[in-house]
Amino acid sequence: MVGDKVSLGILVPEDAERLAHWVNQAELRQFLSIYLPMSPGQEREWIENLPKRQPNDFVFAIVKNDDHHTHIGNIGLHRINYKDRRCSAGIFIGDQAERENGQGREVAKLLKIFAFDTLNLRKIQHEAIAANQRSIALAKSLGGIEEGVFKDHFYIDGKYHDVVSYAIFKSGLKPR
Repeated sequence: MVGDKVSLGILVPEDAERLAHWVNQAELRQFLSIYLPMSPGQEREWIENLPKRQPNDFVFAIVKNDDHHTHIGNIGLHRINYKDRRCSAGIFIGDQAERENGQGREVAKLLKIFAFDTLNLRKIQHEAIAANQRSIALAKSLGGIEEGVFKDHFYIDGKYHDVVSYAIFKSGLKPR
């Protein structure tokens, strides 16, 4: 899927070095469920195993629509439940210089179209650490409705943090 600034792309083993660099940065890793350092070899293995995780997980490269098709992060749908037509979602922009120009919101809209129109899901759950204002703003910009707070749910730098859960519903659907 192609947007104005970014597209959903395919992760390839050659992306492993870049992914390892990104997820090993403490500033980014603090907001990810990955808490141990990852080697390029581990990332390569993870990428190679992605097709085995479908149809319950879809992970995409976030690719800039520039001359180099620059890979700037990842976005995905996880724990897809086709019976209940719901899933969870995650995103990160690995390159810090790319985080403030709306590319995350644009690619999240593309993922939302993929989830609702291609997979026929009705609900995307997005969890954000309460301290991650960028992630919370993204959920709200996509129409996210706060469903609840998990108290002291995520451990960062010697302290527990709350996690806020948002629901993004397919257009026209309202929670009961």
